[in-house]
Amino acid sequence: MRGYPPSGVLCPPTPLHGGGPAAAGGGDVSSALSPAVDRTRAAYPVPVDLDVPEDADRARYRAGLRRVLDEASPAVARRLGLFRDAATARTDGVIIDVFPDQEGDGAFAVWARFDGADSFALDRRLGDERQLFAVVHGERGWEPAVPARPGSWSDADFEDVLLATVVEWIDALVPADAARLYWEATVPGGTQDHHPLGPSR
Repeated sequence: MRGYPPSGVLCPPTPLHGGGPAAAGGGDVSSALSPAVDRTRAAYPVPVDLDVPEDADRARYRAGLRRVLDEASPAVARRLGLFRDAATARTDGVIIDVFPDQEGDGAFAVWARFDGADSFALDRRLGDERQLFAVVHGERGWEPAVPARPGSWSDADFEDVLLATVVEWIDALVPADAARLYWEATVPGGTQDHHPLGPSR
């Protein structure tokens, strides 16, 4: 079943470095990123701090979510390999978008998209292969069975812990031989920065 992402991402958003139609948008995730920004390893002179203070709720949620994510790792690694193989000379990088459900109940989806002059065409070519992971409402609860979001968390708390866990998980799945591309993760429209992944760190 297809996960939650906004329609602007299913019909890919405007590429961060131009080359795609502006009408594709669903939330401007490119406004903070200039085409001149260098996202190579040199652009990150110090590690990006994803540390989130750990209390019992955070620790339990992260551990439970990571177990479910790890089960999906083989399929996700294969899909990321498709991105590496499909990239062209006009492809700058790959962005991993983490979408918390707008209802704030704990569902989320993880999608990947190209960045560069030909990103629109490449995103359309890969289609649903761009969905890396999705949590949806099933007849008996979440599918897959991720841990419940603690009731005391704000939306910002959930976003922080979710992104930190997804970045930690997917970092090791980015193809090591894809250093020509930069790889990043973010929450479109959220409060999070873009975090480098894999060979981009």
